[in-house]
Amino acid sequence: NGVKTTTPNTPMQATNSGLHTGKPVLNFNNSNTMNFNDACRRHRGQHDCNWWRNHCHTIILIGGGFYAWDLGYWYPAYGYDSYNSNYTYDGPIYGYDGLSPDQIIANVQYALQQLGYFAESVDGVLGPVTQQAIADYQLDNGLNVTGAIDRPTLVALGFID
Repeated sequence: NGVKTTTPNTPMQATNSGLHTGKPVLNFNNSNTMNFNDACRRHRGQHDCNWWRNHCHTIILIGGGFYAWDLGYWYPAYGYDSYNSNYTYDGPIYGYDGLSPDQIIANVQYALQQLGYFAESVDGVLGPVTQQAIADYQLDNGLNVTGAIDRPTLVALGFID
């Protein structure tokens, strides 16, 4: 159960600008996954670090908060560490290619930037501006509007099949 960290608030390079160069942070397997609504319900509560360690095999520190991998999604690990519990987004992020949640967000930001939905710099943070850009893209493309990085959005953006 190694804990990995990334540097907070630094501009990120999207891995979808040509070759896939992002470093996987886990041995990726999304064969056991669930739909977005079930994922939203799965880890809503705050738990201590032992609960997270017993329920999720990969936990990483991204910026100011820990994220846990479970059944195809990254979740904010509320209660894992009281000193590192700053989350700009409180829902699940659908994972792919073993990438960390901030790298997935950066890739989505870059794609939305290329499509004219996101005018900010790519930073790997799923804040209100990014959520609105995602929601606008979802609305324009006939997707369920969640403002979140879910499987249908990643399929529509061409990240996964």
